[in-house]
Amino acid sequence: WGAEELGWRTTFFLVGIPGIFVAFLILATLKEPPRGLSEKREIKPDGTAPPTMKDVFKFLWTKKSFRHIGFAAGLHAFVGYGAGTWNAPFLIRSHEMPITEVGSWLAIISGIGAIGTFAGGFLGDKFSDRTGDRRWYLWVCGLSTLIMVPFQLTAYLYDGLWAVIPSLFVVSILGGMYLGPSFAMTQGLVTLRMRAVASAILLFMLNIIGMGLGPYFVGIVSDLLAPQYAIDSLRYALCMAVLANLWAAIHYFLGASSLRAALTEPEALFTQQP
Repeated sequence: WGAEELGWRTTFFLVGIPGIFVAFLILATLKEPPRGLSEKREIKPDGTAPPTMKDVFKFLWTKKSFRHIGFAAGLHAFVGYGAGTWNAPFLIRSHEMPITEVGSWLAIISGIGAIGTFAGGFLGDKFSDRTGDRRWYLWVCGLSTLIMVPFQLTAYLYDGLWAVIPSLFVVSILGGMYLGPSFAMTQGLVTLRMRAVASAILLFMLNIIGMGLGPYFVGIVSDLLAPQYAIDSLRYALCMAVLANLWAAIHYFLGASSLRAALTEPEALFTQQP
């Protein structure tokens, strides 16, 4: 509605305004938890400087499991950002949907994705606690990434909206399931004072591969295919991007194979702290 009535630039400004109020709300209501709370052990400041970003990166990069997590999350985001940028033009071009209807459907689909973000963490915790095997965190990521591929291909290749829209709902849910476990395992691979920077490093990898390359790849491939496939070039470009999720799933499964050993080092270092 906003894009049609006000223009997309004005709509972007309006959508961003609530974030300012949320930021002030967080500043006024959220308190920093005591360091070590999640380990059920109080950690007192000892005056030493925290590890530098270079130190954290070197520590992480020595772990095969993190390298796989980083590339898996980046490839997953490559597909997600590519699709997120081009889903609206795809629905308009290939299915002749009005922009207002496209916006309404995509807003609902994006909101439904929150279910997947919660479910990924919940299932990772559940299976890990039940089996005593924390590899389940990455197995949940790998399985959800793998399962979503046929639904993505259905959404882009099927001509009937009655199949496209439900498929996008499923994709939105499955597509959010990698986030919680990926960040949780990244933090589990480092010591207590490295966790914030470790998360930032993973987020950087996720965005530089995902946001930096995903939309660009889909746009370039669509242009290259346009002379032969005309309006359907975007459809096939999105399908080509989707195949990166198969690669991402492989990285998650490979990361799981070395995860248990990698998690023991920071735990041992933590128990040695006074």
